[in-house]
Amino acid sequence: MLKTRFEVVQQAIDVLFRRLERLPQSDTTEDLRARVRDSMRKAGEWTASPPANREQGELMKRVLGLHVELAKLESQVPQVRAEQLMASTEYSATTSSRSEAAPTSVPRRASREAPRLEFRLS
Repeated sequence: MLKTRFEVVQQAIDVLFRRLERLPQSDTTEDLRARVRDSMRKAGEWTASPPANREQGELMKRVLGLHVELAKLESQVPQVRAEQLMASTEYSATTSSRSEAAPTSVPRRASREAPRLEFRLS
């Protein structure tokens, strides 16, 4: 169970770092990046000595809280160009050599939903 939790936390931290790279430099992003690094350090300590369930849960909640803070920060920053966003995701690496799937954006709805992509096979 510890290995699974460690992997989940590690992946969540990796996602935080990737998303932080797309934001412009500011005191807020640097503070957030420092807290993500601290969480990564704490997760790394799990390999040396397994923590109690309570400590595992606390770190998982902390990382989730960082995701929430980052989402709020991202909503305040002007949107990044679609090409940059697509280039920074795994989607780009897995489909760049295939021409049969071409993403097209769907207009944003009035709500704050994330943009959706449609895929059309040619």
